[in-house]
Amino acid sequence: MEAMTQGNSSSVTPNPYENFMYSTQSQDRSNNRATAGELYHGENGSHSIEIHMSPNSKGTSTPSAQPWIGHILVKCPEIPKLMREGLFFDDANIIKEEGYFDFLETSEAVGQDGAEFIMIRHFFLTDLRLPPRWTANLKIYANAVGILHNFKVSRLSKDMIDAVWAWGNGRKTIYHFDATNPLVCFNAIYDDMPLEGWWPWPKRDQRNGVNGSGGDKDILVHLY
Repeated sequence: MEAMTQGNSSSVTPNPYENFMYSTQSQDRSNNRATAGELYHGENGSHSIEIHMSPNSKGTSTPSAQPWIGHILVKCPEIPKLMREGLFFDDANIIKEEGYFDFLETSEAVGQDGAEFIMIRHFFLTDLRLPPRWTANLKIYANAVGILHNFKVSRLSKDMIDAVWAWGNGRKTIYHFDATNPLVCFNAIYDDMPLEGWWPWPKRDQRNGVNGSGGDKDILVHLY
């Protein structure tokens, strides 16, 4: 599981909201039933944000190179608000009684190279503010029970993000990030406004290039 710990220096810590803005549901929401994603699946509509992750971001997605692939499916009716305030989650957001394992009858192709995996661990998360702004299903694909059993959400980091999409009404694309090609990244709502938390782009040090030279923006000026 060494690969999972790569990039922990870029892990995302929760936004320091004032304490009164949080609910006590992280302590009081324990359930006596195994609900198998009931909260997430009970929300109307499909997910509006999708995040793809792997331990070796920008690399091949074959199982030998990537022991696991992660997909985070977020249901959020107010994406612009989530862009302004940031998307934050960690272990405290997990609803433990909702999680389960899926053992697939046939392998499922995921990842950019169509790597095939035969089992999935489902984590379900929710915003800790009241009312919750979002719920999410974190799906971890692997070919070994041990990888899934030992998987820790706290070990995820921004460096592991391969791609992100967000959609508005009519399933129109309003945000896209691709770790392999910064020239195709865009935010149709807030352009190059820095986004916080698990939004991978743009960050404050990315707007003007790593060295403050304009970076990809200079390339775009000459292209268009």
